[in-house]
Amino acid sequence: MTRTIAIPANDSALNSEEIRDELQALETEITNISTGHDHDGTDSKAITIATLGAEASGATATHSALTTGVHGVGAGTVAKTSDITATKLDDLTAPDDNTDLNANTTNHGLLLKATAPAANELNVVGIGNAETAYTNKDLFNITNPAALGTASSGTAVQASRSDHIHANPAIDTLAAATDITTLDASTTAHGLVVKATAPASGLVNVVGIANAETAYTNKALFDATVPSTQAFGDAAAAGSATVSARRDHKHAMPAAEKDTTAQTGILKGNGSAISAASQGSDYYAPSGTDVAVVDGGTGASTASAALTNLGIKVVRKTADETVNNSDTLQDDDALLFAIGANEVWLFQSYIRFSYKAASDFKYDITVPAGASGGFNTQNSSAATTNEIAYGSAQSLVSTSDQNPTIRAHGVVANGATSGNVLFRWAQNAAVAEDTKVLANSYIIAIKLA
Repeated sequence: MTRTIAIPANDSALNSEEIRDELQALETEITNISTGHDHDGTDSKAITIATLGAEASGATATHSALTTGVHGVGAGTVAKTSDITATKLDDLTAPDDNTDLNANTTNHGLLLKATAPAANELNVVGIGNAETAYTNKDLFNITNPAALGTASSGTAVQASRSDHIHANPAIDTLAAATDITTLDASTTAHGLVVKATAPASGLVNVVGIANAETAYTNKALFDATVPSTQAFGDAAAAGSATVSARRDHKHAMPAAEKDTTAQTGILKGNGSAISAASQGSDYYAPSGTDVAVVDGGTGASTASAALTNLGIKVVRKTADETVNNSDTLQDDDALLFAIGANEVWLFQSYIRFSYKAASDFKYDITVPAGASGGFNTQNSSAATTNEIAYGSAQSLVSTSDQNPTIRAHGVVANGATSGNVLFRWAQNAAVAEDTKVLANSYIIAIKLA
């Protein structure tokens, strides 16, 4: 803007009233200027008469003159255009907390004030669709990632953390499988089941793997092979087929269901053939006064075996036995019988013996450790009335040589230790003469339990 103050043609001086009027008019026009220019360091300020100073008297004040002369950029500061353009950004005064000069979708500008986020979060400067200015944006959030599923570009405007983890989807929500075998289970890795193959009518396929194979395949559970015909005497065998037998399968039976060979007498069979039984090895044939005994279907081939099957033991002394010059009780060579643990037996004995008057005779009966019971005796001249404990020696004393007998009978209830019931005897006094237990002495024992 340029304003010229008129000078009188005769170069006469203006009077004070004229000068005041012109200056007031100029001040009004200058005061009304509001172009946004900075003339004293602040926005939209007018240039006042005081600012013009001495140049106001008889001079023209132009914008170019002011910018090359005095152009205020701050209180008490005078700078030229060249000075302003050379000023560095970090030499300016600290900015205020306002957004007037921030960058937006219309103008370049300042970066907005920073906002620190919560722990483990990160703010960035950004602008979203339909927004007009930058704001602080949360780069992440605490929402769990979606489960894996159908591919999608997504719509979220926040980033994923580098260590995020997606939940595995339910297997039945995955996309349909294709007809490939690369992910099938094998001997190397777990995987998918092989594609199903429907078998022929009456058959069933199963998923299986055989020796030396590396992957599962559909295998027939059964086949159409007819079961073999078994014969009597066939040996058991585990078999080698890798297919199963049907629940209702049948093996053919042997053509001959029995041996039709003519036989007479007592017969025996072995499951496939019938033959004549042999006396003595297959059965006991009684003769005279013998008694034939069968125990549990097993024939007794001797009278002794028959008695054993009945739980009867008969012991007979077949030869004389002699003791000379000894009063120590010794086991009789023949007069004994064995009993098992926890068995109960009764016995009857008849003992024939001879001794001299000088040595006399003594005896006892012993049983296994832990057994209980007792016995009683009767000899040729006297009898005992009280029960005698096993292992208790009994003496027979006479003034003359004797050939007496002893009848001893009792019961033995055995404990946990098996062993023998045993007749023992000796001289009552050791004398160098013979004392004997004679042949045909015997013991008969019967098992009660």
